[in-house]
Amino acid sequence: LKKLGDVPVGLRPEDVQRATVAAAREAGADFVLLDEESSGETVLEEKVGLVLRVGAETSDTGLRALAGLPLDALEIAPISEPFTVRRLMELRRHSLLSQTPLLVEVTPEIEPSRLEALREAGVTGVILDGKSADRLSALREAVLSLPARGRRGEMRTDALLPSLTAAQAAEEEEPGPDFE
Repeated sequence: LKKLGDVPVGLRPEDVQRATVAAAREAGADFVLLDEESSGETVLEEKVGLVLRVGAETSDTGLRALAGLPLDALEIAPISEPFTVRRLMELRRHSLLSQTPLLVEVTPEIEPSRLEALREAGVTGVILDGKSADRLSALREAVLSLPARGRRGEMRTDALLPSLTAAQAAEEEEPGPDFE
């Protein structure tokens, strides 16, 4: 594998078996892209990142189950046009339910505003096709020039309500009549 400086390099093998993942690691891959039909033993490989490709149709239960697997990230299908709030909601659902970092494939010409929107939706990294490696520095510049994360969520106030279990515990602790 040709390294691109400090940029992680990954492989997407055709048939992903544990031996394939081990061979990719030995060849210098930083991570291997898996799909849902990859051999279950692949998750036992160490010293190489494991990124699972999931689709928008993955159920909430399926996404929650991913939280317990030794995965380093999820790859989400490339963003299609039109880029809508619904698509951002799908990305956020994947991020929140799986509790796993999200990666999404982008074109080298992606606009900084779209990168910022992806970040706000829970995307923590982008994938650039190896054929576009010559445009990597421009993409890196775009990522590094993004403004700091918004604080919109920090300005929200949350209502604090007592839980039912706390109320029940308080009732049980009330002293009874003193018969002394």
